[in-house]
Amino acid sequence: MIFHLRIWAAYVAQFLKRRMIYELDFLAGLAADMALQVVNLLFIFVIFQKVPNLRGWSRDEVFFIYGLSIMSYGLFHAFFSNIYYLGNSYIVDGQMDRVLLRPLNPLFQVYSERVDLEDVGEMLTGLGVVIYAGSRLHIDWTWLHFVALPLFVLFGILIFLGVFTALASLGFWFVDRVGLLPPVYNMMAFGRYPVTIYNPLLRFVLSWIIPFAFIGFFPATYFLGRNEFLGYFLVTPVVALVSFGVGYCLFHLGLKRYESTGS
Repeated sequence: MIFHLRIWAAYVAQFLKRRMIYELDFLAGLAADMALQVVNLLFIFVIFQKVPNLRGWSRDEVFFIYGLSIMSYGLFHAFFSNIYYLGNSYIVDGQMDRVLLRPLNPLFQVYSERVDLEDVGEMLTGLGVVIYAGSRLHIDWTWLHFVALPLFVLFGILIFLGVFTALASLGFWFVDRVGLLPPVYNMMAFGRYPVTIYNPLLRFVLSWIIPFAFIGFFPATYFLGRNEFLGYFLVTPVVALVSFGVGYCLFHLGLKRYESTGS
């Protein structure tokens, strides 16, 4: 584990050196990502100017759920977004050949070979929103809250990794440069709001098929004191580990089917 962490740190350092050659470009990307989330938050603000609550959820509660969700998303996208290119670049174009020649876990290499540090701005925006909404909701922060917050951000990252690794790994069986990633990627937005506002079918999908509800919504209910969702909150670690386990296993099963391009 320590060896892989050192290699990962070296990947990040080298990528950051290349990226910071153009500092203004990096800062512009950082500002653009943060501005996008601010626009989304303004959209929520406008909605609540028209309605007092969203099926029993106040504006600040929705802000808290949204902020917690994009904290996980920002870190996932900053450090692990290369999984999106598994089907296109690694399987179809044959870059997996290069990966398999190295004495390192292939999936670890795929995760590590791209870093989008501009997306850390989204994590910082999410943290700011959580702090703001928490103060408005008068959440009594205890040491358990401070321990739970980073843990459930980590679980959210594992869910993202599991879902997108599983979907990208289908490229070993079905040769497709695009695949299912774009529509599922767009579904992430649904997981940033209370799932109780959706119809039962979509609620089931977001909870048990593509479990984006366990990234922001169900963990947030613990901080918000919504005890009716306590059971869902408690199984969040299990959902995260199972999601990542499924993605990890599918990748290695698919790797057995990989055939070099021969060029």
